[in-house]
Amino acid sequence: MQKENSKQIYYKIIYFFINNQIVFKRMIVVLLILLNIILWWISGVKLVNYFSSAKNYNKSLTELVENTINWSVYHEQQKPISLKIISVNKVKISNNKYDLVAKINNPNTNWDCKNFKYSFVVDGFVTDWQEAFILPEQDKYLFKFSYNSATALSQVDVKIQDFNWSRVKNIDQDRILILQDFIIENKEFNQENKIAQVKFDAINKSHFSFWQLGWQIILYQNNRVVGVNYVTTQNFISNQTRKISSVWNNILTDPKKIEIIPDIDIFNENNYILSTENPVNLIRGAKTKR
Repeated sequence: MQKENSKQIYYKIIYFFINNQIVFKRMIVVLLILLNIILWWISGVKLVNYFSSAKNYNKSLTELVENTINWSVYHEQQKPISLKIISVNKVKISNNKYDLVAKINNPNTNWDCKNFKYSFVVDGFVTDWQEAFILPEQDKYLFKFSYNSATALSQVDVKIQDFNWSRVKNIDQDRILILQDFIIENKEFNQENKIAQVKFDAINKSHFSFWQLGWQIILYQNNRVVGVNYVTTQNFISNQTRKISSVWNNILTDPKKIEIIPDIDIFNENNYILSTENPVNLIRGAKTKR
């Protein structure tokens, strides 16, 4: 009896679905259409929101960059500062002959002036142009030796131009410290028989050897320059001590101070002794033979 009742219920359910299958199909189609409409509506809303947000984001980003970075100001701040002229002097070595000397400074920390031209202006007359270099944050002297003048000099200036700047990378910053490894000892001044001489010991305590090295020699009587000279050494090996002398063929005022500056372009790779081939013309602006 129970089995028959179960069969009757089963057959009634089957009959109900068969009898109403068209209604169920229509309901499913309507539900699918509604679901599709809902999905398209959600996608459309998200798409509109995306384009609206992206436009606002790009606008905000552009305004942010424009407001925080002024590229013209940035480039102006990053460019090298001009060399500073500290002093210009003349040293009389005879009735009509002078040595001209100017002290300059490179105020830049990360700009090396690989090459520039300079000329002394004597009472309005421009002398021959010469070339030199100057390292970052370095003080250096410029010379014009044995300048002949028919009259006593009144006004002496110096002009510098045609700068060839090179930015010093962070990895090369420590090279500047090499100059501190050239030690000057036992400075001595003496003169006799109308010949003046400065002697000193130069020690290369750096880890590098160099083909050529110049020495700027400036003699002071208080704050007044009374003598200048320039000498070069060849093949200066690491940890080597060299005895160097500089000679003047005239009597000088006894100096109270002797300043000696190593003159070497430490960013010139050709000056490092890495092979047996000896390069030439490494020192620009060196003294010519008197």
